[in-house]
Amino acid sequence: MYYAKVKNVNPSLVRNLIETALVQHNLSEDDLIRKLGYLHIEQGRRDLTNLYCSGRNTVLLRRICARLELDHETVTGERSFENHEDYLRFTFEPTLLRVPARQRPNSITSVAFVGLSRLLCVGKFAFLRKASDGAQDLFIARQIREDYAQREDIMSFGKIIGYVFYATFDQARAYAVTGERLTEVEIVPVTVSASASTGHSVIASHSGIIPRLRSIETGEILSDTINAQSPL
Repeated sequence: MYYAKVKNVNPSLVRNLIETALVQHNLSEDDLIRKLGYLHIEQGRRDLTNLYCSGRNTVLLRRICARLELDHETVTGERSFENHEDYLRFTFEPTLLRVPARQRPNSITSVAFVGLSRLLCVGKFAFLRKASDGAQDLFIARQIREDYAQREDIMSFGKIIGYVFYATFDQARAYAVTGERLTEVEIVPVTVSASASTGHSVIASHSGIIPRLRSIETGEILSDTINAQSPL
């Protein structure tokens, strides 16, 4: 199960909902504590008291919702998802990624420790969800030019050849390093994993998506810098 926070819940409301549910189920608080699996009633009482004061023990709230058949979102302020892709779609924020020349790093260990996202992600921009395509293009073009002015290559992946902006979970657009939107290429995502271990123990592990740019006309995967002639 996957959870996404959608609102804050007043602790007093949480207490009222739980107490009402206890009455409906003809249960006492101690009965609930036992159903929650506590071995020591006093510890359960303390946890409930703290919950009623702060409402911050989300794990306990989830368990209470299940035991008392309460509406999960109303009580916890979370939306639950059984499907991971549904969760990703709901929580997705418009994201700008760098496109490296290579899809395989020359050092798996360094990527495992640093993390693929830190190397490739320029930023996430939630406020662009409601912006028009034109407004998005203007903002993304500025971000690209600023980013490329600071770096022209990515550790272990070689030079930056372009950028990809994911406006939604399913919709991406390609851009040159000058910030101009590219219409003659399509985006091919490649999943990459990197891990570092000592003996039999994994000490760092990261995976993610590397966007690749492919020519619509030739079908060729591009590996050289795309420097458009007329940036936005």
